Amino acid sequence: MESLVFPAEMRNPMEEFFRLWRCRECLSLHAAAEVSTEDFEKRSPFLRRRLNFFNRRMFAGFHAFLGRLGVRRTDALLIYGLSADLFKTVFEQRGQAPVDTVDRALPAGQLAAAPAKAHDVVVVMEYLECADDPRQVLSFAARQLKPGGLLVIHTPDAEKIKLVPQESHRLYQPHRIHIAGAGILKQLVEKHGFRLRETRHRNYMDTLWPFVNYRAFHELPYWGDGTLNAAIEFKASHLARAWWRLPRLLFLGLFGGWRGDASNLIAVFEKTHDPVD
Repeated sequence: MESLVFPAEMRNPMEEFFRLWRCRECLSLHAAAEVSTEDFEKRSPFLRRRLNFFNRRMFAGFHAFLGRLGVRRTDALLIYGLSADLFKTVFEQRGQAPVDTVDRALPAGQLAAAPAKAHDVVVVMEYLECADDPRQVLSFAARQLKPGGLLVIHTPDAEKIKLVPQESHRLYQPHRIHIAGAGILKQLVEKHGFRLRETRHRNYMDTLWPFVNYRAFHELPYWGDGTLNAAIEFKASHLARAWWRLPRLLFLGLFGGWRGDASNLIAVFEKTHDPVD
């Protein structure tokens, strides 16, 4: 069995190291030990994330991407996942109708409850891989959508990630519990009443704006203590901490968006029917 131990990507975690293993059949990655999602969500560095010049452009770029998919500004959107409230703020500032959000793990009872309203689009943003049971999230999304509505999933593609130490920043331990490969993801989602419309290997962070891209963002931890917290907290004054890395940061900041990150995928599904429980 292919497996490897990775360090925590967050400050002051419950444990220092976490093992991931790869399923030989579907190529997905799974946490070897049970992890308390409730505990690590409370410690997530993304809770400290605030809007700034750079991430506003990331969120705006993703909103424009949804527009190219045919999403209208009058459509009812639900965003489930990391930084959902920040996406909501930027989307609504760009003229989107009021956006509903879920930015935390929901108990099974709430996931199974009847929706308050039907949505035209549900976005699962970097959360499917963090759920104890991704199937519950997919069932929740299916219930939230109108017939013909779109489910947009932004998630890592396990088939594009190697189990090597250099890939630790793509694995966000201990946040990511079940990272699906593109093939098994398609099968899982289609079982919940969807058909695949398109898949693109890209990351919402990637834009052509200077320093607004995935690779530049993941250089920032090296200017602090190596955790995602350091990337979230980065300030210009931190440049003195690792000045010898400045050429690399400049290169990634200026050109990282041109190459983009292919380890993540955005999969777009259309709801064809209600799933049979």
